[in-house]
Amino acid sequence: MEPVIEVERLRKVYAEGAETVEAVRDASLRVAPGEVVAIMGPSGSGKTTLLSMMGCLLRPTSGRIVIAGREVQALPERDLPAIRQLHVGFIFQSFNLFAALTARENVQVALEIKGVKGMEARREAEALLQRVGLGDRMRFLPRDLSGGQKQRVSIARALAGRPPLILADEPTGNLDSRTGHQVVALLRELAREKRSAVVVVTHDTRLADVADHICHLEDGVLTGAGNA
Repeated sequence: MEPVIEVERLRKVYAEGAETVEAVRDASLRVAPGEVVAIMGPSGSGKTTLLSMMGCLLRPTSGRIVIAGREVQALPERDLPAIRQLHVGFIFQSFNLFAALTARENVQVALEIKGVKGMEARREAEALLQRVGLGDRMRFLPRDLSGGQKQRVSIARALAGRPPLILADEPTGNLDSRTGHQVVALLRELAREKRSAVVVVTHDTRLADVADHICHLEDGVLTGAGNA
């Protein structure tokens, strides 16, 4: 089966004055449709840097990134927003919801950005919120939702438009253990249902049992199951 995303010998070096810091070194990884890969490691290990490169938010110093069969690391900057829009859904620790929009509107705006308009966008947003268990919270503003409910809205928004790749950066960081486990279990279920590849970066080892493969990242070095 062709991977949704493949990274090969990915490397990121930052210059800090006269010094250089190798945040990620020679990371290789493949993720297939419907597969959930957890990348675990302590704070400062390079997890967010790696995820940002995979999501075309940060350019690698060297290496290859192939998303949905297209090599993307050398594309001009003007082409990257379209890659992110069509192929990648993001889930963040801080939820990143629009405070003035309802749960439905937060999902609907993501669809509209992708070209789904009007009633079609509304219906799809409502269907996604129903699917994540928030059918009775569609008209709620983020301030009126619990942390777990906000993250469910984030998952629905990430799935809007059926992107083949979902990237989640510490998605349970603001949740208690039980709620965090439920959220990631839901994400795994939806990944299989929608045939999306999911990469979750986390330092929460309690989430290991909901991943299909586990990698470890420490001092920029990626090891473990799922590492190509």
